[in-house]
Amino acid sequence: MQVKRQNVETQTIPPPRSQYGANVLQWNIYDSYADDFEQQQNERDKKDEKRGGHRKDVAKKKLDKAAEAELLNKKYLKAWQILERMINQNIYEEIANDYRYWEDPADEYREQEGTLLPLWKFNYDRIRKLSVTDLLFNPMYYDLFAVCYGSHEFMKQPNEGAICFFTVKNPSYPDYIISTESGVMCCDIHPTYPFLVAIGMYDGSVAVYNLREDFEKPLYLSVGVHNKHSECAWEIKWGPDMADGEINFYSVSTDGRVFNWVLMQNDFMITTITTLFLTNGIVEGPDGTEVHLRSCGSCMKFHPSNPEIYLIGTEEGLIYKCSIAYSSKYLMTYNAHHLTVYRIDFNRFNSNIFISCSGDWRVKVWEDMRPEPLFIFDLGSSVGDVKWAPFSSTVFAACTNEGKVFVFDLNVNKYKPICVQAVVPKRKNKLTRLAFNENLPFIMSAMIRVPLLP
Repeated sequence: MQVKRQNVETQTIPPPRSQYGANVLQWNIYDSYADDFEQQQNERDKKDEKRGGHRKDVAKKKLDKAAEAELLNKKYLKAWQILERMINQNIYEEIANDYRYWEDPADEYREQEGTLLPLWKFNYDRIRKLSVTDLLFNPMYYDLFAVCYGSHEFMKQPNEGAICFFTVKNPSYPDYIISTESGVMCCDIHPTYPFLVAIGMYDGSVAVYNLREDFEKPLYLSVGVHNKHSECAWEIKWGPDMADGEINFYSVSTDGRVFNWVLMQNDFMITTITTLFLTNGIVEGPDGTEVHLRSCGSCMKFHPSNPEIYLIGTEEGLIYKCSIAYSSKYLMTYNAHHLTVYRIDFNRFNSNIFISCSGDWRVKVWEDMRPEPLFIFDLGSSVGDVKWAPFSSTVFAACTNEGKVFVFDLNVNKYKPICVQAVVPKRKNKLTRLAFNENLPFIMSAMIRVPLLP
């Protein structure tokens, strides 16, 4: 097959022509290149903006998915918590149903002795090496309590601490866990806002956490050398709101100072309320100057009906009655104990009566403005804590380093306890703190583990 080629001719009007002439210099070439580079850069920026908008949309979608996943995780976490509580309540069904109304049939054959029935054990495996330094029930949620973890081994102080919130409904795992960089030595929960928790730490700093929000980070934290105690903060207590409505709390330390912390909008406002000096602690230096020796604070307790009055226990065994209005003078000095005063507590039904315990093995009951104690009880070991019962004006409980809990009822016997219960083996553990539940008939006791010598 042959293909024939055909030629087609066309005729058009020639394009218009013109003559142009110019001088090309070095700066003309540079300006042309600069204009071209700027035009190319603008085109790239426009492309990047389009891509960036797309990236922003992708990032927004990712954030939305992350938020949805977080909400879903919280929903699942809530469901798992309820399921975990149901499993634990099934495991401890007998105790959960009977502990409120439990009665020992053997009480009919006992004259004045009683027993304590063991109920639950609460622990957190990740901080087994730490000791329990404080124990406190929530003032509103009666089945929720806070446990502070630190260490009393001051030569081997760990670089961590924690505060856990357990509930009676779930003994297996804490509901809230707050980790700190220093050992937590004390805490207090606000009576009006039960989600606000103030803690004092071994390094002298204090912090406030809000359990309703992101409680992994403190809402307030004392930072700096001059904005904290120079030594361990031993006890912390919320005070009544100020005239302008500011929330505040007080802390005492072995550095001999009592601080008032006011929660401002973004930071603390700190004020020294009292500096503890020994009454006769004046020593002359080599050049004849007089030096006032400070007293080391170990515990504090505010008067239940007069918020301006508070008691301070010291490592020297003294108890000072102080007032916020008179920071330079003591209203009363009690020569209470021979060793450190560990705890003070006011009677719930008579605010003129308070009780104290010490490392000198003794528990003493005092009347306000009376220099001599009303009762003295020798428990045979260092007494870590003592508390008046919320349901009786004559009942109080104390715990000792031998792992025993003593319960006294002054209306039944003024000389001997009505119950002595060994809670933990005294060789491995020491009881440090205890607390009465406000609504239910049980007490909580906390312990530290004693390392055994090889």
